[in-house]
Amino acid sequence: MSAELSNLSPSTKADIARQIHSNLKAFEGCSEPGLRAFLPQLAAVADKLSISGEAATARALRTAEAEWAEIMIRLRGHISCPAKKMDAPTQNDGKAVLKPLLDALHTLRSPMPTVF
Repeated sequence: MSAELSNLSPSTKADIARQIHSNLKAFEGCSEPGLRAFLPQLAAVADKLSISGEAATARALRTAEAEWAEIMIRLRGHISCPAKKMDAPTQNDGKAVLKPLLDALHTLRSPMPTVF
C-alpha cells in the first residue's frame, strides 16, 4: 500500500488527512482512546503537507509525506483489525472513516483509459 500512497500529491494527502480527521471526529467509536490519539496526528500532518512555497523545503515535505503514510497505515490497521472480529455494522463504520483513503487507493489502482 505504501508504494501506491507515494503517488499522491502532498495537497491530496493533506485533503485526505483532513477528511479522515473529520470522519473520525464524527465517528461514535472515537471515544476509544486508541482512535482519539490519531486526531492530533492527522491535524498536524495535514498542516505540514499544506505548507507551500519557500516555507516548504523538499526535506520537510518528504518527512511529512513519510509521516502521513505511517499514520494512514497504522490507522487502517487499528480500524480494520478489530472490525474483522466484529459484525458488519462495525466494519462499515471503519470503512466510512477511511473512505477518503480507500477512494484514493481505488483511483490509483484503476487502469488508465487508453485514448487513441
